[in-house]
Amino acid sequence: MPSWGLIGLLLLLLVKDAAFSDDCGALWVSLTVSPLVTTNPPRSLHVSWGNADPLPGDWVGLLNDSSALQSPLSSTEVVESSGVLDTRLQAPVLDSSSLPFTRQCLGYWAVYVRNNSTVLNSTCLGTQPTWMEEMKDEISSKKMWELFLPGTHDSGSYKLYRPKATETLVVKYSINQEDDVLTQLVLGVRYIDLRVGYYSSTEELWWVNHGVARMRPLSKLLDSVRVFLNNTREIVILDVQEFPIGFSSWNLTHSKLVQYLQSQLEYLLASPALGWNATLGELWSHGNRLILSYDVEEVVKNTSILWQSVQQKWGDQRSMDGLYTYLDGVSLTPPSGRPTAAMAQLTPNAWGVLTDQFGGLRAMAATVSHNISQNYRNAWGRHANVVAVDFLLSTSIVDVALMWNRRRTRNITCT
Repeated sequence: MPSWGLIGLLLLLLVKDAAFSDDCGALWVSLTVSPLVTTNPPRSLHVSWGNADPLPGDWVGLLNDSSALQSPLSSTEVVESSGVLDTRLQAPVLDSSSLPFTRQCLGYWAVYVRNNSTVLNSTCLGTQPTWMEEMKDEISSKKMWELFLPGTHDSGSYKLYRPKATETLVVKYSINQEDDVLTQLVLGVRYIDLRVGYYSSTEELWWVNHGVARMRPLSKLLDSVRVFLNNTREIVILDVQEFPIGFSSWNLTHSKLVQYLQSQLEYLLASPALGWNATLGELWSHGNRLILSYDVEEVVKNTSILWQSVQQKWGDQRSMDGLYTYLDGVSLTPPSGRPTAAMAQLTPNAWGVLTDQFGGLRAMAATVSHNISQNYRNAWGRHANVVAVDFLLSTSIVDVALMWNRRRTRNITCT
């Protein structure tokens, strides 16, 4: 059997594009990262597959850049049409300062192999910093609410994983993401869910919050958005949805926040005069590509920089069955005239947090992430617009969104 080496990796790159097949029943593989840090190893790489018609000897496995097919890092025989392999190998920790603004794989590949020599499908743990621009000819005539846009929930509530880090009760129930906002954008996210607190007695007045928990200065998140937009031609929605602390002087505080956002972002802001019915081509032609939406209608009406907010669909569910029922209902109605965000995560209640009933947000994400990816790969993806998730890499929502966007540009509905 020939060694794969560089030639093999180039072939795998070609096969990766086959993962976005327009064939609704095509074989697929995905590579995700467990959000759990309490297992051995923490943040294990998971290989999933589906729509397989396995023959004796078929297998799925994990390779790294120097591997040959005859020595996968982890593998399992395929005997069913779908499944998940926990490779027991730890995912790399991503550093946004070292991620380029070009698409790349990050050292790990998932493959589906037949006869121990033929790769039927593959994918990699990789970035998608320019997917909109790469699809520009296909999607320029589309509106933002006609695309499938990957998003993150509580985007600024992140904490980078560190070995042996202690997770207090507050940390377990306030951290929704593991990658900073710049990394999220480089990975393919185009919807940032932002909640802002105002603290008049601190040097930094504006903070990113998760409820009443103060996470980090808002300036850090805005820096990430600026860096990304200055290095790409992508279009991003920054959606300000909640104001949990410091907005008792309602009109005055909102006015101050809008002035601050304008001072930090003005040269990037797309004009709300374009409206949600503008096509991506029109947004690109006007130059500015940051849509700043705001969930207070009265404030939006009295400014020249704010867009009407994205309509968040939040089920407030604590079980997969409850979340499935809620999102299944949301998926039946396509958005029209304004983006809609399916908030695709479980939500603890106060008693569950106090008693640690759910094991933290990481454990809750681990319960649903695989099913969320599967359902949006299938029927839910047909009408999906924004889908916002916890612990982004625990899902394959970016790859799924790109697959559905390609189908939509070709009017393939997969009914």
